Amino acid sequence: MDTRIGFALSNYKESYVDESEYPTNQLDIQFGAYPASGVDTYLTFYKAPVAMGPDWNPDSLVFVKPTDLNSIKITNNAYTYCSMKYGDSYGKIFTESDYYKTEITAWDESGEKIGVVEAYLAKDGNIVKEWIDVDLSSLKGVKKLTFKMDSSDFEEKPNGKWYGTPLYMCIGGFTYEI
Repeated sequence: MDTRIGFALSNYKESYVDESEYPTNQLDIQFGAYPASGVDTYLTFYKAPVAMGPDWNPDSLVFVKPTDLNSIKITNNAYTYCSMKYGDSYGKIFTESDYYKTEITAWDESGEKIGVVEAYLAKDGNIVKEWIDVDLSSLKGVKKLTFKMDSSDFEEKPNGKWYGTPLYMCIGGFTYEI
């Protein structure tokens, strides 16, 4: 299975994720949520490091018309969860000082920034292993959302940050008003 960048529709279930096989199964579980239960179909999102260049960063969800958002459900991707929990050849085992988060930025029809909401998928030694609701009620008239991933597990290179943490997350649904 090849790594893809951007969004992929998935219904990969947690019962397929065998943690005892990690990291040999890391590419097999890259489209799975951890856990998948509670949401039947979801989007798996992968954000390439900025150091790979702008063409590697499709990061937007665009709405047909401006939308008032209420919330979004997110969780860790199975590959990312296992990498933070067990470590692998790229990423380290997370400790209490580590974090992994997404910054969700909302844009209006004219391309102006409406606001930014942060959500942590790992923080203070806790790695998220359930679907969490992120409050987006402050974001009104949204035409586009962009997602930026960030982690404490990175190395600074001349062309930008290179992350040890796989920059994946899963999006399970929105609540909104049109």
